[in-house]
Amino acid sequence: MLKFIDLSLLDVTNLKLSNLDLRDTNIRINPQIIFNKDLSNSKLSDSNVVWASFKDVDLRGADISDEKESYDIEYAIIDESTKLPINYVESKKLD
Repeated sequence: MLKFIDLSLLDVTNLKLSNLDLRDTNIRINPQIIFNKDLSNSKLSDSNVVWASFKDVDLRGADISDEKESYDIEYAIIDESTKLPINYVESKKLD
């Protein structure tokens, strides 16, 4: 039902966004200002995340595989179930 609600003007400062599938919504977030920097078990598309840092953001169990522009993913909190962006994964294979 979230995809039918206009979330584009929502202030996401300290908003709890863990455990949500936000892929088909128009919400725009900066991972640094959400509640506890916690996106664990969430699903996000590239259009959901503003160009921002993932440093110290909890991405355990999250799917950000569509993300194309953000940075500091190597400083995020991840686990084996985290789905990282393909361009990030490919760049790590080259290292």
